[in-house]
Amino acid sequence: MKKLFVVLVTCGVLAMSGIADAKGGGSSGGGGSHSSGGAGGHSSSSFGGSKGGYSSSSVSRPSQTAAAPARSTTTTTTTSSTSTRYNSPYVGGGGGMMYGGMGMGYGYTNGLLTGMIIANMMHPHNTVMYTGGGSYNNNALLYPDGRVVNQQGYQVGTYANGQFNAVNGGMVAQQVPNDAGAQQVQPVIIQQVGMSATEIVAVVFLSIFAILLFLILIGL
Repeated sequence: MKKLFVVLVTCGVLAMSGIADAKGGGSSGGGGSHSSGGAGGHSSSSFGGSKGGYSSSSVSRPSQTAAAPARSTTTTTTTSSTSTRYNSPYVGGGGGMMYGGMGMGYGYTNGLLTGMIIANMMHPHNTVMYTGGGSYNNNALLYPDGRVVNQQGYQVGTYANGQFNAVNGGMVAQQVPNDAGAQQVQPVIIQQVGMSATEIVAVVFLSIFAILLFLILIGL
């Protein structure tokens, strides 16, 4: 308990000495006006010197600009990426089949062209997910003719009889027809408001006060 009392007294003395120093520093500028030279001379002090027959006390100091109030920071996070939906009688569901990270597959037919719309690209009908192993396992599409196509629509290999062969076949996917009625769906946005600087300082001081109170109670 004595040690805690000594610590508290020491903190009080340091705080008082800091206030005294601040007051002393504020009054030191006035002393410069008495030590300034004669008429026409410029003092090295910004406000303490005199010029001609005019006292420096008559010169008003510019008012300090008030500090801007602390503002709470807002962090905006996107919880889902932009997706595409199709509003057309030519587009139907893909039988509930999901294509991994590519999303849902939609069947398309307009009487002349038939295919699958997957990841905003047109692929042949009966396209499935590639599950033949390797780095493209569940990360690429397998066409009915055995071509393996990545998410960007490029052929990366062929698959037959359980064997994958790497191939650089270029772009093989096609653009989605205009009559599919593609519409962009806006992503869902969640705004999270963080603590302001004032709130953080208040929490710190409350924590320090709680610790000191706990120490005092232990000493009692």
